[in-house]
This record gives sequence, C-alpha cells and structure tokens, in this order.
Amino acid sequence: MKFFLTTAFLFILLPKVGIAQFADTSSGINPKTEISIQLNNLLETNIFLNSKGTPQAFTITPKKSKSPTKYFYTLALLFLIFGVVKSMYSRYFTTLFKVFFNTSLKQNQLTDQLQQASLPSLIFNLFFVIASGLYVYFLILFFVPSVTTNFLPILCIAFVSVCYAVKYITLLVAGWLTNSLPSIKTYIFIIFLLNKVLGVFLMLILPFLALTNNTIASYAFLVSFIGIGLLLLLRYFRSYSLLQSKIDLSAFHFFLYILAIEVLPIAILYKIILQYFNSNS
Repeated sequence: MKFFLTTAFLFILLPKVGIAQFADTSSGINPKTEISIQLNNLLETNIFLNSKGTPQAFTITPKKSKSPTKYFYTLALLFLIFGVVKSMYSRYFTTLFKVFFNTSLKQNQLTDQLQQASLPSLIFNLFFVIASGLYVYFLILFFVPSVTTNFLPILCIAFVSVCYAVKYITLLVAGWLTNSLPSIKTYIFIIFLLNKVLGVFLMLILPFLALTNNTIASYAFLVSFIGIGLLLLLRYFRSYSLLQSKIDLSAFHFFLYILAIEVLPIAILYKIILQYFNSNS
C-alpha cells in the first residue's frame, strides 16, 4: 500500500516539477547559430575583407584582341609561299635588287632580263599587292580598332589592286595619246620595280603590325612611313632622270604630277575609308 501511494505521488508531482524546471524556452533562443555568429564576427573584424567599407565600382573595358593566331598563320603561309617563289626565281630576285641599286637604271642586260621575265614579274607584283593590302588593313585597324568587318583584308587587297590597275591603264592610254608610249613604258617599269622592292619591305614590317602591341606597332608604322617616303622620292628622281631627255617636262611639273596623280588620290580614298569605318563603328 505504501509503495502504491509513493508511486502515485511521483506520477502526480514529478510532471509539474519537470515543467517548472525544464520549461520550453525555444522561443527565446537567438535564430543565429554559433557558426553564423562566428562568420559575422569574421566579416566585421577582418581588415582584409573590409565588409564595412564603401563599395568600389571599377570600369571594365573589354579587350579587343587582334586574333594573333589567325594573323600568325596567315603571315606564315605568305612567307612560305614567298620563300618557295624566291627559290624558284632566285635569279630574277637577285637581278631585281641589282637593278634597284643601279643608280642610273639605264637600259642594260639586267634591265632587259627583268622586262622579259613576265611570269616572275607578275608573281612578285601580286606579292606587292597582298603585302600592301594587308598593310592598309592594319593601318585602318590601328586608327579604328572597333572595325569588325571580316572581309576587310580582302577588300583592302582588292582596293590596292584596282588602284594600280587603273594607274597602269591610264598611263598606257596617256602614252598612246601623246605618242610617247616607249617613255611611259619605261616609267611603268620603274614604278613596278620599286613596287616589288616595297612589297618585300612591307612583308618585313607586317609581323610587327600583326603580332605586337600598339606601342611597337606605332614604331613599325613610323619606320614604314619613312621607308615608303624614301621609295617615293627615289621613284621621283629616277623617273625624272630618265624621262627628262625624252619628254619636255620640268622637275616642278613632274613633282606636281606625282602629287596629283599618285599621292593625292590614294590619300583621299584612304581618308574616305577611315571616315566610313568611324561612322559605322
């Protein structure tokens, strides 16, 4: 009987005591766990994270790549073909520079050899057109970096080829009309002789324009401008020295012809091209 009363007493009183001692206090617990508290302390106290600092905004300028891989393989193929052609026509290539460094350029055996070799002359003229077209392309890309036309190199090569084709036909027609065709052919020979040398010179410049940064490319353009200017002056003096005895033409008038017929149209066309791409960029 005593055991029964004791057990009943415990069942009645202990739940009340338990409730009094272990009341539900879950509503008073902070919702942040210990890990989150430590993480917040780390964010607030770590000087390297600087979570309380003022947010900084940085302007991001997308880098415009020159696609050096594409240019590398293009130039590698161009140099490979040039090396093969030079090996096939090594005698013509050597004679070309011998005649170029011959200050008089009078009719001699070497000059006759160059004039008779029509196929290698055509091939090296094509190399000049390609090198000049790529040079014009990189010149446009240097001043108008936003150009995205994929066919622009082909257009530049076509532009150079059309310019020299029109010049060639115009000179022949002018020589035929003025009955001075032999003198005009001599002048055309000098033009294309210096163009072939200019093509070799530009091929040496192209890797610096295609595969380097703008700083090095600017110096390469400066060197190319000097080289092109010297070749134009050389064309002027050599052409006039050969033509003055055949055509009644003063040095000043011949200089005006060089500026009006050869330099000014190309400069105007190049300016128009730059304005077109600037307006569409």
